[in-house]
Amino acid sequence: MTVSVLVQIRERFSGRILEWYVAAQLLLWGVILLAPEQAMSEASSRAFAQAGFSEDRLGTLMLLLGAVRFCALIVNGAVPNVTPFVRIGGAYIGCGIWFFISVNLFTTGHVGTWIAAWPMAFIAEFINIYRAS
Repeated sequence: MTVSVLVQIRERFSGRILEWYVAAQLLLWGVILLAPEQAMSEASSRAFAQAGFSEDRLGTLMLLLGAVRFCALIVNGAVPNVTPFVRIGGAYIGCGIWFFISVNLFTTGHVGTWIAAWPMAFIAEFINIYRAS
């Protein structure tokens, strides 16, 4: 039983690599934000605080959403008769998260490495929605 589940996940993994990547990105960004050191600049922290998110709160949310997304991908990859609804839902929520993060960082007026990461994650989630549907 366990071997067949692992085989099914492995067979579906390559077609869902972008979904795994974005789930890892969510999870790892949560870990970074929860680290003892301040991860965001003062302007970034202020933008998120105005939206109601401290660095710790945002980190906890990212960590939880990344973990849930990983679990959903594992379950969806292990089940013989897959449905795209969980994957579409995860990608849809991811679009909202990466858009929220990108807009908040854009409002700081600070040009940084976020430009290469978070808007691209937003686009990746659109691709994930398209591929899952």
